[in-house]
Amino acid sequence: MQHHAPFGYPTPPASPAYDSLKCGIPPAFATRPYQTRCIPLAPEERLGSLLEGKLQLTDILGTGAYGVVYSAVDIKTGVRYAVKCLSKFNADGTPLERRQVAYQQREIRLHYLASAHPNVVSMLKIVDSPDCIYVILEYCPEGDLFLNITELGQYVGKDALSKKVFLQILDAVEHCHKLGIYHRDLKPENILVTDNGETVKLADFGLATADDRSEDYGCGSTFYMSPECLDPSTAKPYYMCAPNDVWSLGVILVNLTCGRNPWKQASFQDSTYRAYARSRDFLKTILPLTDELNDILARIFNPMPEFRITLSELRSRIMACTKFTMPPMAAMPLPTPPSTPPHITEYVSNEDAIVDDYEYDAPLSPASTTSDEGSLASSVSTVDDLDEDFIQEQQDIPQDYVPHTYEPEEPVDLPMYHGQEFVPQHTLDLLDEVDDPRLLGPQDLLEALMNHF
Repeated sequence: MQHHAPFGYPTPPASPAYDSLKCGIPPAFATRPYQTRCIPLAPEERLGSLLEGKLQLTDILGTGAYGVVYSAVDIKTGVRYAVKCLSKFNADGTPLERRQVAYQQREIRLHYLASAHPNVVSMLKIVDSPDCIYVILEYCPEGDLFLNITELGQYVGKDALSKKVFLQILDAVEHCHKLGIYHRDLKPENILVTDNGETVKLADFGLATADDRSEDYGCGSTFYMSPECLDPSTAKPYYMCAPNDVWSLGVILVNLTCGRNPWKQASFQDSTYRAYARSRDFLKTILPLTDELNDILARIFNPMPEFRITLSELRSRIMACTKFTMPPMAAMPLPTPPSTPPHITEYVSNEDAIVDDYEYDAPLSPASTTSDEGSLASSVSTVDDLDEDFIQEQQDIPQDYVPHTYEPEEPVDLPMYHGQEFVPQHTLDLLDEVDDPRLLGPQDLLEALMNHF
């Protein structure tokens, strides 16, 4: 997505490039696209337009391959909204293919079902027009989590705030999973910030699915994909979506606390990930993690998805964690240490813990590809001297080897965290209007949303 700085922060992220075949959807959801040709309007040509005579498009927040996000204001009440405009036509004027229409309908349906949660961006209404679909969403004026971490220094080094915000993200994802919705593209760019950094909300359901397993290998953003999602050569013809989301949450947790990604991709092609696979304490040598957080990350980053920590266990471990990060090494009086290996870097804190390997004007992260550009890049991704030894170690592992797993902890009475109640103005209780919205088909759902007012 391209950001338009003069018009404000990107809220919410644009839809993914639907011409990619990686993230499929069952054809049962698809409907026949329009057969006429129509060259889409340039984003700025819609500025000033009135939707239903009262909602005026005022600024461009972001643009993508098949959609533009605008800020809008209700001219009668002054309330601001975000409006996502999903085009029904390709750039050359040809109508979207059946599967592309299905992608749009799936995104709308799954986001609508999830949006009752206070930490999910609320979907308020659908406005249909001949050339596009307008999705009216609540407005989050403080931008996305990536911006707040890297440029505003909002969370790094602030453990209490990081914990509060991460628990909100965790609550939103757990809410989605209970509804049978798996996001598949969890990353800071798809999490929006409001309430002076105290509240975050999950956005952009463009790659979400209602299937608990997926054959769409490489679906999502490379930095945040689990090993099983990245590698289609595994024995199974699919990977489970819930553990894949949990892995992404682990990377986001490192982003929040340290301002970096732990690696560029969770595969043995990445030297930092290889080093971590060899020693679960490796991240402590390059990031200021406490033992508590390092143990939690070891449960999240288990390469075997069936042994990966569950969301409920993760919540308990986060609640019980007293401290995420340690102070910078430079501030600690230590005896003269041995010479530092070349792959180890100084600890950094708050706004210094940002991207150093990439230019700031690079794309924030790959939207639905396996590109390595952008995002919170780790400054340590070369440990090449480990390669041959590690490969040999893997070959020496006996066939009946079972990786070590943590035993479940004894249940303890932990204080329950409740996501901060943040009710946007004029939020509509759409879920109360049908007995079970999950039973609605895509077309029925669109009609119900469009007829709400």
